[in-house]
Amino acid sequence: MTSRHRRFISKRLLTIMAVMLFAVADGSSWLWRIGLGTFTAYAQSSTATLSGAVLDEAGAVIPAVNITLLNLSTALQRHAKTDDEGNYVVPLLPPGRYNVTAQRNGFGTVEVRNVELNTGDQLALRIKLKVGEIGESVTVVEDPASFQESAAVGTIINRHFVENLPLNGRSFQSLFELTPGVVLTRASFNEQGQFSVNGQRANANYFMVDGVSANIGVSAGSAPGQSAGGSLPALTALGSTNNLVSVDALEEFRILTSTYAPEFGRTPGAQVSIITRSGTNEFRGTVFNYFRNDALDASDWFANSRGLRRPAIRQNDFGGVMGGPIIKDRAFFFFSYEGLRLRQPQIAITEVPSINARQTAPLLIKPFLNAFPIPNGPETRDGFAEFAASYSDPSSLNATSLRVDVMASERLALFGRYNYALSDTVQRGSTIVPGFSVQMVVNPTITQSLNNVSHARLDTETITGGSTYLFNTRAVNDLRVNWSRARGATTFALDDFGGATPLPLSLLFPSSSSPSDAGFQFLLNGGTNSSLVVGKNADNLQRQLNLVDNLSFVRGSHQLKFGVDYRRLAPVYDSLGYNQSVIYDGITGTAGSPSGTALSGIARSVQVFAGAPPRFPVFTNFSAYAQDTFRVTPRLALIYGLRWELNPPPTEAQGNSPLTVRGLDNPSTITLAPRGTELWKTTYNNFAPRVGLAYQLSANQGRELVLRAGLGVFYDLGNGQAAQGFGSVFPFIAVKRFTNVPYPLNPDQAAPPTFSLAPPFGPLVAFDPNLKLPRTYQWNIALEKSLGSNQTVAVAYVAAIGHRLLREDVLLNPNQDFTVVRVTRNAAESSYHAMQVQYGRRLSRGLQALASYTWSHSIDNASSDSLSRLRATLGVANIGGASVVPNTDRGPSDFDVRHSLTAAATYNLPTPRGGSIGNAVFRNWSVDAILRARTAAPVNVVIRSDVIGEDLIVELQRPDLISGVPVYITDPTVPGGRRINRAAFLVPSQVRQGSLGYNALRGFGVTQFDLALRRQFNLGERLKLQFKTEVFNVFNHPNFGNPNNILSSNLFGQSTQMFGRSLGNGGINGGLSPLYQIGGPRSIQLALKLNF
Repeated sequence: MTSRHRRFISKRLLTIMAVMLFAVADGSSWLWRIGLGTFTAYAQSSTATLSGAVLDEAGAVIPAVNITLLNLSTALQRHAKTDDEGNYVVPLLPPGRYNVTAQRNGFGTVEVRNVELNTGDQLALRIKLKVGEIGESVTVVEDPASFQESAAVGTIINRHFVENLPLNGRSFQSLFELTPGVVLTRASFNEQGQFSVNGQRANANYFMVDGVSANIGVSAGSAPGQSAGGSLPALTALGSTNNLVSVDALEEFRILTSTYAPEFGRTPGAQVSIITRSGTNEFRGTVFNYFRNDALDASDWFANSRGLRRPAIRQNDFGGVMGGPIIKDRAFFFFSYEGLRLRQPQIAITEVPSINARQTAPLLIKPFLNAFPIPNGPETRDGFAEFAASYSDPSSLNATSLRVDVMASERLALFGRYNYALSDTVQRGSTIVPGFSVQMVVNPTITQSLNNVSHARLDTETITGGSTYLFNTRAVNDLRVNWSRARGATTFALDDFGGATPLPLSLLFPSSSSPSDAGFQFLLNGGTNSSLVVGKNADNLQRQLNLVDNLSFVRGSHQLKFGVDYRRLAPVYDSLGYNQSVIYDGITGTAGSPSGTALSGIARSVQVFAGAPPRFPVFTNFSAYAQDTFRVTPRLALIYGLRWELNPPPTEAQGNSPLTVRGLDNPSTITLAPRGTELWKTTYNNFAPRVGLAYQLSANQGRELVLRAGLGVFYDLGNGQAAQGFGSVFPFIAVKRFTNVPYPLNPDQAAPPTFSLAPPFGPLVAFDPNLKLPRTYQWNIALEKSLGSNQTVAVAYVAAIGHRLLREDVLLNPNQDFTVVRVTRNAAESSYHAMQVQYGRRLSRGLQALASYTWSHSIDNASSDSLSRLRATLGVANIGGASVVPNTDRGPSDFDVRHSLTAAATYNLPTPRGGSIGNAVFRNWSVDAILRARTAAPVNVVIRSDVIGEDLIVELQRPDLISGVPVYITDPTVPGGRRINRAAFLVPSQVRQGSLGYNALRGFGVTQFDLALRRQFNLGERLKLQFKTEVFNVFNHPNFGNPNNILSSNLFGQSTQMFGRSLGNGGINGGLSPLYQIGGPRSIQLALKLNF
């Protein structure tokens, strides 16, 4: 951040504080407790606020009442006194259960017990005192009834629910779908976000642990990706959140999805807040082991269809937690360890060179074809044959954390937490972005052969400290500081899986290069998993410094809050020093073996790259907000305020700045900008006003009715693909390209090229110099009805309209000085409308439940800011005249799922009446369940067109739809009994978009029911043993991923994998491990847990 930026921040912060009371803002959430007159507003910090009023029996306010709060776990005490209007506020409280006592001379004492405060709550509690003396008697109110009244839409899940529900993989991802508006998305290397919320992109969600950013993801691939800019959380090599917080170290989990307070922001998607457990005055702990074995599981549908053996599953997820006092009532600790040893099952159907192709190949090409597995299925076409296999990928995790809380004085509370997690995975046949390749511009991924093994390591280390200081009973400050580091590294090798013969390294790398800093790719276009990759891929770092400060003070019926959030990300991108990429147009042609096919002995293209030393980009984010919580009347509460975002373009710490261009308005006159030119101009007018209200329409006990509404403006980070400018692009690479060349290359051809700033330039990542922060308008209106004291149902209309969203286009040979320019502009927009219904029942009579239903429609003209939906502008040099493959039409978003239903419940079964034997057998049993059902996601049919120019493939051209021909065909031989009809489409004779709309077709719906049965054995007063059996996909219902959407593919129109695997593979490829994802075959997990 420059000195100019710092000066501007100071001025803007003062301006915000001055105008706060006049700003229109927020959308916050409220909880109103009838009978005790209680309401709550969600807040960003990991603390809570208790406020309210004290009244006498006639309803008159009582001033000077002493309020005492006692934390039942740590004995923490906080005090307040009511003002002249009878109001009190106790801000910045640690989440937990409290007893609240109200005392004043001339009145009897009242004690309200078991007041539960969750993270972010602003709970208002109305207390009534009777005339009497303090020592005369104590009126006790147990567990007051409550219901939630919220202008924001969101869900909070406490530790009890998390511990009992059947969580596949013991990660929070299984809980996301319990919130209305959440849709699981297909993850890839370019798009590693795992879920969309209310039509927002999958990389627009903001994760926080103990009030600081956990968006510290790191790319383990050869491109910096979205994570370098801080839009994704750090995850394990399995794609899970166990590296951030172990489930047993979780206190509570909250996800807000729409219209929240000004203190929330930075991204417009979900705000995911995770609070870790702290120690108490009692020593307590848990040890556990979760066990899985394939002997207990059903086989994959595709394994059954091919007669493959069931792949091995071996899992031991073990560990423990322990907490207690260091100094009673003053200092506490909480320690957590989780270890995982896993062999996860995989099923794959791929294509490899046929036996005939291997036998007839030229002598120099045979070693490369024999480096693929030997086919075990029928020939497909053009020299390919099927190879199907089942196998297991090994993975491991070791995650440790330690938290210490200290009550330094009555005014000062401190805490610190250290977390360190190591994870790694070995994967066959992964999908990656190659180290260097011109093809990464348009066709960015390579699917590897099954004998291609990737070894990915993802490590996470975080240190967080916090202090809460009470200036007085009406002014409190909360400060959080975090330093984090995440590492991602990947290498590739070949083995003899499936009868393959690995290639000798001497055949792949020149003598001047080493596999430790070099890479090799061999691609056979037209096949499935028909590539080989060897050598290093990347060894990258992400580093974060995050400071968050919140100041809260009370003035009458107003609770004012100001805050700042500064984040500095300093990733390190370390890719290959040398790379060689060989591309063939398949193995044979439809007639013979033309030049460019493998059997011709002539490679279509060979590219030799040299890479620059590591780069050190720096991303800076600054946010400031001011808000007021105003209790207008006992039935009406408002939250309003203003938030300001500043996100300047990234810089390079060592002055090794990326290059950009000028003149994007006219591609024929594009020129290279001087080095040091900002990627885009910083914008300073990113003000986000918000307003929310909660109005109590009916106050009948147990039948309360609340109206909630909110409206707000939200900005995104706006850096999109900015980190890619520091990646394997010009000027950080040098390249030599050979077309229609015999392969292997001779030594002179294989030597690394020299770096040059002479034209032609490319590939180059550029940005509109007037790029703005993407902006989203969100609003909702909801009615919430209480069904007794423990149940509520809410119906909400939720909307989100996105403007100035980022979209990446590609200019191919725009003029003689440039080959490829990837341009990011504010060229996308989105629209989301939904009816969302949620039912909640807090734990009562042994039953706790949560159910959500969403009916929605999401439309956009770009569902991501990467290359997943692309417009390629083809220059004169390519096809003899300017031509465009536009993507101007709007259509269903990639995550447009119209109907979604989720439900979860835990129930402690009552002990049946009977003798001592029956009581011993049937007592202490519980059952837990999760149901998920959703309709199909869109499918976008595209053509894999001919190669244009230098191996630049336009994949996103859609075909024409033939009228009168059925689009879907019933076929009992394919997954799901249905496939897309290839004969319903026609390839246009020219390079243009066909008449088929974007995302016009649909895949398969998803239904899954998970069940758990557990029993607790009481071995003593403090020692309890729990045995648990969890069954995921109880009915073994087959759920299939979207059909293959490439019209020219041999497998077009039919699904090739189960739904869980289609969402991603974990590791560097993105997504959660399929073993832990929904949509797989039935799987059983056994668990033992000892609580002491």
